[in-house]
Order: sequence, then C-alpha cells, then structure tokens
Amino acid sequence: MHTLDTDDRGVSEVIGAILVFGILVTLLGIIQAQAVPNQNQEIEVQHTAEVESDLINLHQTISAVSANGNGQSSSISAGTDYPSRLLFFNPPPVQGKIETSDPQNITIENIEADNSEVQDYVSSGSPNSIVINSSRLRYRAEYNEIQNEPTVRYEYGVLYSRFDDGLTVKNEGAVIDGPRINLLGIEGNYSTASSRQQSLSVEPVSAPARSVSISGDGSGNNIEIELQSNLSASEWRELYDPSSSSRIVGISNSGSNRVLFELDPGFDYELRLSKVALEQGVSKTEPAYIVPVQPGVTNAGVGEPVIVEYEVRDRFNNPVSGVTVEVEDPAGRTVATKTTNSEGRVTAQVTPPATQDYTGTIDLSGTSSTSCGSGKCEADYRTQVPRISLNPFTGVIVEGSQTGDAIGNINTGLDDETVSILLNNTDQTDSAKIQSLRINHYSPDPNGHSPVEFRNSSGESVDNIVIGGGFKDSTNSNIDALAPIPAGGEEEFAFVFNGSVSQGHYFVVTVIYDNQRARYFISPQGTSPLL
Repeated sequence: MHTLDTDDRGVSEVIGAILVFGILVTLLGIIQAQAVPNQNQEIEVQHTAEVESDLINLHQTISAVSANGNGQSSSISAGTDYPSRLLFFNPPPVQGKIETSDPQNITIENIEADNSEVQDYVSSGSPNSIVINSSRLRYRAEYNEIQNEPTVRYEYGVLYSRFDDGLTVKNEGAVIDGPRINLLGIEGNYSTASSRQQSLSVEPVSAPARSVSISGDGSGNNIEIELQSNLSASEWRELYDPSSSSRIVGISNSGSNRVLFELDPGFDYELRLSKVALEQGVSKTEPAYIVPVQPGVTNAGVGEPVIVEYEVRDRFNNPVSGVTVEVEDPAGRTVATKTTNSEGRVTAQVTPPATQDYTGTIDLSGTSSTSCGSGKCEADYRTQVPRISLNPFTGVIVEGSQTGDAIGNINTGLDDETVSILLNNTDQTDSAKIQSLRINHYSPDPNGHSPVEFRNSSGESVDNIVIGGGFKDSTNSNIDALAPIPAGGEEEFAFVFNGSVSQGHYFVVTVIYDNQRARYFISPQGTSPLL
C-alpha cells in the first residue's frame, strides 16, 4: 500500500490574501461608518451657514421691496447633496422646507393719527385701532448627521435660529426703534421642500411703505401692539430692553404665542407698515381710505386754474394704484374722474370761483373692498380764492377775507362797508411790523371807494388811504400804532370803504414789513367766518 501525503504548498499565500481582504473590508466598513458620516456632517454644517447667509439676503430683499415697491427675487439653498463616492454609500440628499404660517392678526390700539383723514380711518376701529394680518416664515432642513438642526424663523423683520438648547438672532429688526414703529408682514400660503437651490419671488402687496404720525388717543391707556410670535416676551425684551427706552412701558405674553408691546402714549411715533408675498399672483391690498396730498390746500386768484391732488391708501397706510377717484365741486358736479398712478395719486385741474372744497371720492365698483366705509372714502382739498402773495418771502400771507361785520373790535356795525382780513406770520422767529401800505387798485370802480380806512383789532387806524395813491407810513399817519404780527401768529385787520363792497370785488394792496414788500390780491368772500 502507498501512503497519500498532503501537499500544503500555497497555503500561506491564500491565508494572506484572505487576511488582506478582511482588513480591506474592515477598513472600508470603518470609513463607511465613521469617515463618511463625519465628512457628510461637515457638508451639512457648511450648508447651514449658506442657508443663514441666504436668509439674511432674503431679509434685505424683503426690506428693499417694502421700501420701494418693486418686486425682486432671492435664492435660498434649500437642501444639499453629498459628493459621489466610488466605494461608499451616501444617505439621500438633504431636503429643506420653506413655508409660511397661517396668517394672524396684528392689532395696534389706543392711537390717534395727526392727519384728520388718517384719523377717520383709525377711529373706525375700536378702541382707535388698526388691525392687519401677517404670516411668518419658517425654514427647516432634515439633516442626516446633524442632530440639533435649527429651525430658522423670520418674523416682522427679525431673523433668528431656534435650537433645542437656545436661540441665535441673525437680525434684530426694528419693530420698536425709538420713535419709529416698523411692522413688516408676509402674505400668501407658500410652502416648498427641495434639496436644490430655490428662487423666491418677492412681490409687493402693500408697498412702498409710508409713515404716518400717531400718538396716544387721549384715553390715558398705553398704546398697545399685539402680535403672534414664536419668540417669548422675555426674548423680545432682550431685543428691545424696556429699561433702555423711555417709550417702551412693557413687553409681556398675552396668550398662546402672542406678545403685547405697551408704549407710552405721551410720545409721538412714526408708524410704518408694509407687506410682501413670496410668490407671484398674490393680489394687492384694496383701498381703505383717501387723503388730500399735503398740504391739502392751495391758493388761486379769481378765475385762475389750480391743481387738487389726492392719495388713496390701503389698511397699511400705503398707496394703492389703479383705483378710480371722482372729484366733485361743492354743488356735487363731477369735475374729473381719474385712476390712481403708481404712487396712489390722482390730480385734477379746477377753476374755483371762490374759496371752496373739492371732494375726492373712491369709486369702489369693481373692487372687493369692504374696509372703506363712510367718511373714509372721501377727502376734501381746499382751494383758497383769492389769496395771492406776489412776494412770499415776507412770510406773511392773507389767510382769509370777508365782508360785513368784522370780528372783534373792528368797526362793528359797518356791515358791507368793511372787509376784514386775517394776516398770518409764517416766520416762527421774528414778528412782522407793518411800516407802510397802499391800495394799488380797486375793481370794479377804482374811484368809487375813496378814501379808505385801515384798522387793527385794537381799534388803531390809518385814515385817508387813497386808492391808487401813495404809501401811508409813519410820516403821514399813525401807522406806528398798529401792533406787529407776532412770530408764528396772526392778526386781524379791516379795510373800511366809503361804500358797499360785494363778493366778487377785489382790490390790490402793497404792504412793506420791516423793509420787505408783499403784494396781496384780496377778494371778499361774503359774511362767512374767516377761512
């Protein structure tokens, strides 16, 4: 019998190959289990920084759109992917979700607007309030490696990141900024989830933002601003410390995710509201009220055309374009029908026969507006006739004139022989003393009312002023007895004619104040009170 001997040639090489393969597999497993996740986590951290930068840029875009009313776009790196790896596996790409919350009311109460037309709108709320609504913006990414991923929120211009263990504020906003109140709102139901870069279209809803002057309504109650927020009252106090501002009375929680700001009603404030949308096709706000464009009054000579101008605003106090406005005279006759321009304004040329108001009325047909109620849909623009100063640099203007009994102590009982005027000194620093005066011309009969007497409210007079004659001054009259018009004040004077003066008559007067000359065109307006 033959013995079969075993052959162990090559055994060591096979074992070595198996060991090397095992080490390689183990190494690949370690890399897959540790190195790849670490690298992916670094990518996710970088993406978080990119998103925060993108959201800061979005805030700047929103602020610009609210300020100028022109739509812009902004991009956000919503999600991210991982680099391809030949021998290793990656988790699915990171998806980030951008969405708006449900709209919630913002109320501003116990306020009074300086402008009477704005106050018509404010006083329609109770108690003296403005109510608007706004959504808030939220971003969150579902990372594969980062465990404490933040939720980034944008509320009323405040941008912050909420972590499980704290809060990081990226932009403090300016909700309460000294005398300024700024509330920036968001409209629309926006929601998108993506692992790629997203372009957001920021469109104006109520913009450009206008400021209106407000203060407390006199009730003694604090001005209150209540809004929905995911920031607590204590976190708001860290942003706007009441102890560092004499205007902020307090900041407190007023309900579930609601915060109440209380402001001192004894101060004046500039209220600035605006609203944007993060998508196209969102309707702009409807008209809420109309105001005369400042100063709300203009002057003209008899038969002289002038321009009246109105502005239509929404509930955010911002201009609304494309709204029809009818302009009527006091008799109810339509003198113009215009559509508001991009600034929410319309103009109309009118020729007032006398001092009177022209009424601009919003035509709500074709709109869905229900907020423009009685008193808010119309506004008056005053045209003063006549009151013309050919040399306004004196700073003294004729505010009004009337025939008949003068007010005060001026020649009561002279009836239609007296023309009473009110001179207003617009100079807030210096008084205006009459040095001399003359009556250049009287129409229709230049010789029918001579001479003329000029008196002030204390009864001092300048006699024998000849129509078309020379100046009366201290050398030929007691003009020095006439009291000066105080700085920023007014004084009533009367021209006493030797004959009847009627509405429609006019005369031209030249007055020298402290060596400054002014010429006035005066036409009595009947026996109504001074304008």
